[in-house]
Amino acid sequence: MSEQTNSTVKNGRFPVWVWPLLLIVVLAGGGFFWFSNARSQELAAIEAARAAAAEGDWAEVQTAVSEAIAIQPAFALQYGNDALALRGIAHYHQGNFEEALSDLTTVASDSPNLVEPIGYIADIYAQQGDESAFLDNVDVALAAEKELPQDLAAKLRSHEALFAEDADLAAAAIDSYAPFYSDLELARLYLLRGEQTESLADQQTALLLGEGE
Repeated sequence: MSEQTNSTVKNGRFPVWVWPLLLIVVLAGGGFFWFSNARSQELAAIEAARAAAAEGDWAEVQTAVSEAIAIQPAFALQYGNDALALRGIAHYHQGNFEEALSDLTTVASDSPNLVEPIGYIADIYAQQGDESAFLDNVDVALAAEKELPQDLAAKLRSHEALFAEDADLAAAAIDSYAPFYSDLELARLYLLRGEQTESLADQQTALLLGEGE
């Protein structure tokens, strides 16, 4: 060792250049720990959201995804469109259509290969009576119909038939998805198909249940 180094060690001091290096090491270690902890929290949150979705607890889905994004804004980039799609679908099931459209249109723009969000977008526009916006989305969704939840596909087929006033489309909707329709929805489709006897019977049942009010 040189005389200067011996003097430094002897006096129990580190060279001046060591301190910045130690600071970098400490900060890097702390940053890694924070990132790992945040990532673990994010993973827990997204798994909680998926579990809640499987149970149909849409309020919990919305809460879990929003909390995950709050943990670390980069969450939206890490889990991206899957998370936003979950939250958008949760908004949809709770009747929060504007919030649903905000999340789902972002997903549809960034990942047009994800057809389920597009299907929900189409259904929202149909329920709002916006035929043009419905038609802009429904063909894309129904092109991958088997990838859609059956209840959503049923709604899209019904909207498609009713907007077009097409008896053949109504017949196809009934044949494929009759168990998913309410009596009132079936009544409308039967009427469009020209089967007034069945339609009237279903219409009367629907009115008795209060669905036609």
